[in-house]
Amino acid sequence: MKLFLVQHSGGDNICDKDEITKRPKEYTEEWPCLVHSSNSLSSVFCSVCRCNFLVAYGGRDDCHKHVSSTIHKYFVELRDSNKNVTVFFTNSDEGNAVTNAELFLRHFSLNITYP
Repeated sequence: MKLFLVQHSGGDNICDKDEITKRPKEYTEEWPCLVHSSNSLSSVFCSVCRCNFLVAYGGRDDCHKHVSSTIHKYFVELRDSNKNVTVFFTNSDEGNAVTNAELFLRHFSLNITYP
């Protein structure tokens, strides 16, 4: 078992590495947008806001504050209001037939112009 030093304003505490690394998994169960951060063991990454924040001191309360924040709510609304890109593209046989006809005409006209 590896132990490491966590510093905070109240002094230094020695914590179990496994104890801290399992916390983000618990937060992900409650808030799916929060995942383990690659920055540090005591950070969480928000996939909605694309930001890392520290959860070493407040833990679950830090996560709750972030998810309840104005900026997080703004990004959630922004994500929900955006349309999916695939809506703008058709994948129909009619669209492919028109594209093939245009390409055939371009090829034919280039072959006549530049033999």
